[in-house]
Order: sequence, then C-alpha cells, then structure tokens
Amino acid sequence: MNLSDNFFETINKISKNDFDHENINLFFDSAKYLLENASKKNQIKDKFTCFYYKPSTTLNCFLESEKTKSKYNLLYDIYKNEIVFYSDILNWENIRNINDSFWQDFLATSKELNFQFNPHGGIIYDKETTPEFNSNYKSVIFNLMSVYVTSMLESEQQRENISFGQLEITWTPTKGITEILKELNIAFKIFYKLNYLLWKTEDIRKQNQINRRKNK
Repeated sequence: MNLSDNFFETINKISKNDFDHENINLFFDSAKYLLENASKKNQIKDKFTCFYYKPSTTLNCFLESEKTKSKYNLLYDIYKNEIVFYSDILNWENIRNINDSFWQDFLATSKELNFQFNPHGGIIYDKETTPEFNSNYKSVIFNLMSVYVTSMLESEQQRENISFGQLEITWTPTKGITEILKELNIAFKIFYKLNYLLWKTEDIRKQNQINRRKNK
C-alpha cells in the first residue's frame, strides 16, 4: 500500500474509532507526502517545512513556505468526517494589485471545485449603512471582496491587526481517492499562486521604500 492509500485507510479507521498511535503517525506521514507531492507536481520553486498539530478533534498537517511564510493545511475533521485543504490569505491588503487574468483562472477553478472563503473574524462594517454584508453570499469572490473592502476602510494601524481569512476546499472521505488527489493538486496550485502574488507585491513595495530612503 502506498502513502496515498495509507492516508485514506487511516482516515477510514479513525472515523470508526478503530485506530492506535501507529495509525496517527501514518496519517501524518501520508498527509505530508500528499502535500509535498502537490508542490512538486505544480513545479513550485519554493522550499517548505512540515509541521503537525497535536491530535484533537482534527488531525492537521501543514507545509510552511520558506519564501512567503504562507501555510498549506491538510486536515481530517473527526467530528464532521471531512477532509479539508486550506490556506490563510496573507498580505491581503495587496489584493487590489492582483490582475484579472488570475481572478479569471480562480473563478473558473472555483466553479469546478467549489472553493470557499471563510473570514477569520467578524466582518467590520456599519450594519446600519450596509446590512447586506451580514449575509453569506454564494459568490466566493464577493465574500472575499466584502471582507477586503470593509477591512480597508479601517485605519492603516488597525489593519495590521486584522486576520483576514482562508480559502478552503472540503471533501467527504467517500469521494473517490483519485478525484480528491487531483483536486488537492489543483487547489494547492491556486492557493499558493494567490499568496505568492500577494507576497511578491509586498516584497516589491518594501524594496521600493528601501531604495527611496537610499536615494534621499
């Protein structure tokens, strides 16, 4: 049995409460393999460090990008019996600099795979002026942009404390293994690309600031 099969076999045992410490270790080893394999298949030019969360109601393995510091989590939610892949959106203030070609690819892929955006905190807005923002919209882009717009209305200092949100894709273990692995690889590529573009914009902005100071 290969590591891909091990990932789903251990989930099957855990869901039936028929597992031991060895199964937990096997879950993490196989989850690490799936994440690292996704990065290699997408030819991502970055180095990643692997981490694990201690077992609780979720088993979570994630890779952290050496370049962008973004994290790519693969977890099994024991309570909901769901497999989830997600990534926090960092450097979110630079969303305004992402061009339309990326969003076109994102929307097409999201429609196919059903990406979700979940804000980390309550959306900041004037409930009397824009009560519509209190709704959970079907559009992943609108949900993302509504948080972005309302967050950008805060002062620059307050924005530094905002934990923006995450993109995620969820599967039930009953879905086909081949299909889940295919969708995981695609989601990894899209989530990484967004965080890379946001980081690159921030990196250029900081470098420009340094250059301006040198030229004074």
